[in-house]
Amino acid sequence: MNIIYSSVSGNTKKLAMGLFNKLNLESINEIPYIPKNNSIIIACWIDKGFPDSKTLKIVSEVENRDIFIFATLAASPDSKHGEKCIENIKNKFSKSNILGVKLIQGSLSNQMIEYMESLPKENIHYLSDEKRKRYKQIKDRPNQNDIDYAASFINNLEVSK
Repeated sequence: MNIIYSSVSGNTKKLAMGLFNKLNLESINEIPYIPKNNSIIIACWIDKGFPDSKTLKIVSEVENRDIFIFATLAASPDSKHGEKCIENIKNKFSKSNILGVKLIQGSLSNQMIEYMESLPKENIHYLSDEKRKRYKQIKDRPNQNDIDYAASFINNLEVSK
């Protein structure tokens, strides 16, 4: 099995590298590279509720293939937003054989934090004290526990085959 990824802040690359090493995968490549084999792990990041634009560009290239998708995001994976993200991922990759979709906690980039700080307080994305506290708590994510959590889903797939 191979893993491909798209990463801007380094969160998704960290997850992909961790999975590559932990699972002894065949190869790791950055999107837009698509391996020839049928089973692929795709690691992407969430942008406004959808897979990032680089990942969306490969949807047609993985049609009819077995894929497992991990997506990092700064929002809580088990939130309503997280549920919507999973639904959006499944809809975008509907012509692939989706073996699973899991959201993995990521951190928020410093660039995005600075942007949010600059917004007016009335803006829904303004960096409130509550948001600042949450983003501080997740600043080192994904971590090894997240990588182990993600790897367990792939290991369970392998066992069930």
